[in-house]
Amino acid sequence: MKKLRFVATLLFLLVSLGDARAKVVPASGEYLFGPETSENEACELARNKAKSLAMSQVVGEKVSSEEQLICNQTTGKSTEYGCEFNRITWSMIDGDIKEVRNETKKIETREGARACVVSLEADIIEPTKKPDPNFDISVKLNKTVFTVGDDMLVELEGTEPAHLVVFNWLPNQNNEVLRIIPYPSDPNIQTLHLTRGDGSKISRKFPMETHWSDAYSKNKKFIDEWLIIIATKKPYKWLSSYDINQFKERLREIPIDERRIVRKGYQLTR
Repeated sequence: MKKLRFVATLLFLLVSLGDARAKVVPASGEYLFGPETSENEACELARNKAKSLAMSQVVGEKVSSEEQLICNQTTGKSTEYGCEFNRITWSMIDGDIKEVRNETKKIETREGARACVVSLEADIIEPTKKPDPNFDISVKLNKTVFTVGDDMLVELEGTEPAHLVVFNWLPNQNNEVLRIIPYPSDPNIQTLHLTRGDGSKISRKFPMETHWSDAYSKNKKFIDEWLIIIATKKPYKWLSSYDINQFKERLREIPIDERRIVRKGYQLTR
């Protein structure tokens, strides 16, 4: 009987501790859509937006104005479903949603167009650590819209020495995430070093060339692709490719205070 009481008490404590790390956050997301996007697609994106917004309130995930512009630089539209869906897909890396409840959906009319509005409550598990403010990197591209065959220059600058790896996320190629720096042909090199060059500035430059994947439709005039740059305090081993869900799971295994992740979206045109 004492043993049973002990087990019951232990289970209660474990459940209580798990709940102590969870936070219920209300959020609402909407997507304005026209005839080129189905209602189901619009509402799924609105739902993902709401979940992403709820997560951002707990873990601090933010979407830059630069990323917002990626989706309409070459289309001329105020919104573009495919690109925006891919951008939202990236969110929710540093936390997990335990449960979504009290979800509602409604369609509203907005100046000749329609909007799907999804409201929900997300039960989010809070991360136990915070990013190290002294360990950071910045990434610059020479431009954000590339024609096939253009040269791409990636410039990285860091606050401290780090181990670097760069991936190319291809949402339109089965959501593949391919390691491009260091190049996978050398299995003995898993990361590159970001170290001081002139004694003060910590930076590196990587020249590359853009190309159109064989998996892309020939009818498409533009495709959105992403670079994902990871800096870590110590070296980690990486596979040459992942799918996006495997990749996010892999990132969660690295303590948040020992890594920095920067994503840079760009458009590729033919």
